[in-house]
Amino acid sequence: MLAEVQRDYDLGQKARITSTPTVVITYKLRQQPWSEWTSYPSSKATWMTFSRSKILPVAVVALRIVLGAIFIYAGYIKLRDPWQLFAASIMSYEIVPVSVAEIIAKAFPWFEIVVGVALLIGWRLLPPAAVTTALLLAFFNFMLWRAFLQGKEIDCGCFGPGEALTWKTLVRDGSMLAGALLVAWWALLGRRRKSLA
Repeated sequence: MLAEVQRDYDLGQKARITSTPTVVITYKLRQQPWSEWTSYPSSKATWMTFSRSKILPVAVVALRIVLGAIFIYAGYIKLRDPWQLFAASIMSYEIVPVSVAEIIAKAFPWFEIVVGVALLIGWRLLPPAAVTTALLLAFFNFMLWRAFLQGKEIDCGCFGPGEALTWKTLVRDGSMLAGALLVAWWALLGRRRKSLA
């Protein structure tokens, strides 16, 4: 009789031990949300994240090259022609006297070329070159809009003489300013990241 009771007790203990892990495992499986078992990273979402992370740096590099080439070309055109023509374009804006216009006409084309080369080289020259480009284009746009709203029929002077100031000039220089602001923001952001690293 005692042997049967002991055997029943041993069988009960074994059944309880073997069944307990099963109950615990089943409970954990039921508590785990089904979406966590079946969800995998979407290839479309991964591709979109990858694209966004790569498109902006590529766009900045492309804008930097385009702006650098434009500045170099603009400086070259002004140096190719007699400086008196560029001085006349400056005088048509009626903001500086003749003596200052002559100095600007002789020196500014070289400055444009230096800024353009710095944009193309990039590296440590990029932050100051990008900021200088943005400031120059902001000033150019201000003067162009000022002359346009005043109804002046003058040459833009951006790429040498003979280029009339029209709404197309405003759109072009406005687009260049937007690109320059993006490059300057990116350059300053990269410099800040390096300083914090």
